[in-house]
Amino acid sequence: MEKKLKRHTLDSFPVEKGNFETCWKLPHKIGKGTIKEFRLKSGIQVYVCNYNKSDRLKAKHYGDTPKFGFRFCLSGTTKLTLHCLKQSLTITHGESGFFYFPNRDGFYEDMPGTPIYMVVILISPSYWDTLMEDELHDIPIKFKAPLTDNKNSGDPFNCTEIITPSMHMILQQIIHCPYEGASHRFFIEAKAMELIACKLNQIKPASHKQKPTPRLKANDIDKIHYAGQLLSNNLQTPPNIIELAKTVGVSRTKFYNDFNQFYGTSPIEYLRFKRAEKARTLVKDESLSMTQIAYSLGYSSSSHFAKAFRDYFGIPPSRYRQNERW
Repeated sequence: MEKKLKRHTLDSFPVEKGNFETCWKLPHKIGKGTIKEFRLKSGIQVYVCNYNKSDRLKAKHYGDTPKFGFRFCLSGTTKLTLHCLKQSLTITHGESGFFYFPNRDGFYEDMPGTPIYMVVILISPSYWDTLMEDELHDIPIKFKAPLTDNKNSGDPFNCTEIITPSMHMILQQIIHCPYEGASHRFFIEAKAMELIACKLNQIKPASHKQKPTPRLKANDIDKIHYAGQLLSNNLQTPPNIIELAKTVGVSRTKFYNDFNQFYGTSPIEYLRFKRAEKARTLVKDESLSMTQIAYSLGYSSSSHFAKAFRDYFGIPPSRYRQNERW
């Protein structure tokens, strides 16, 4: 017989409240980590989830008001079961989602063993309508019903895509925000708007994008994927665009355009993203000095590395290392 899962609510967790931030801490018997809510003056709510459960548990998910939302899962897998959905929704690492739920009553269940690292942005339909105004043409037709329904009771929807490098950079800046007080609130709100802009551009109908491009052929995809692997595996001495184009056997212009289409960013930004990801892992290793990390990633000095790290994550690598110690 299957073991009955224990159920919990945030109300049962230890909580700390500030002027615009609420932080719930997981009890030790459940796991370790936090769920933070930022209540912004615009009416937007931003949740930053960073925890690891020691067992398979269900938690109550409640909310009787309709919400639009944006979800970015950096790590872990969560199963969401809501009364308004015909079937459960599985959220996994590397996914970004745009959704509308008429209500949010139900449960979510996190898979144990893998840390949950997720950012969720919730917006009321009335404020969403104010934000979009006359820009509804940027939203795919199948997602417009809740916006044109005065009762805001349209059918739920969920649109899932990947987390792009640009989104990833903004997410890291939100998670590791270096500011406090009013500056913290302004920073979180600005970054939340950036994420919304990135996500809307990702789902924008092809007919409204500036330069519709044909789908890449299978052979072109293989070449660009191989080029991405070359960059990922040679962070210390990466090949330049001309060398990459020559290696995969296409012109520089075609390579650049195909790379942008496949990865959603330029080769330079993709390299920056991969270096940042590797840097984040290496900085956690306290046996490595910042100089060692800098040289291993192809930076000419530790100061150059520190600047690049701060530009990407919003804080110096030394402070990031301190934050990870807890």
